Amino acid sequence: MNLKFSRGQSLSVIFIAVSVSSAVYISFATVNYLDFFPALAQLSIEVTRVGFVNATGGPSLSARVDVSNPSDYSGFKVADLSLKLYFGHSNASTTQTLFQDNPLFGLAVPDHDLWPRSSLVSFLNITLNSQQLALLSDFNRTYSGQIFARVSLTVDIRTFLDPVIGETVLNIAQDLSLSS
Repeated sequence: MNLKFSRGQSLSVIFIAVSVSSAVYISFATVNYLDFFPALAQLSIEVTRVGFVNATGGPSLSARVDVSNPSDYSGFKVADLSLKLYFGHSNASTTQTLFQDNPLFGLAVPDHDLWPRSSLVSFLNITLNSQQLALLSDFNRTYSGQIFARVSLTVDIRTFLDPVIGETVLNIAQDLSLSS
């Protein structure tokens, strides 16, 4: 069977194909858009570990950060992560802290898409100078290794609404034990 279309019929077939493709695309984009605000509320961030590492630049602290998008929404991007931390030890009568007035700071700029039903794991490294390392070692030794790291994490999420409302910022504060 040999099909021959006239020029008018060919243009009609092309027009129908483009129209159907556009309708499908618009439908998927609309469903994705309707998922935006519920998905924004479902984003989660967590610092899962803080510990010592021996980096090439010298002794460091490393914090593992997990950013999760459990929704079906597509369109989030993790712009940057910033972490401040200090250390503490609590007992029944008192709380001792180290670096609370001048917290240690780490920054990562993954600039990575956060796809639907996915997670992004990022490591923030904080290089310690010799004075900070000595203070932390003494603090850890004094309290028999039973200190906690108090972390404040800020994650900047980029969305299609950035030109209107700016970046979306997620914040948490957590206490974690210091791993070696």
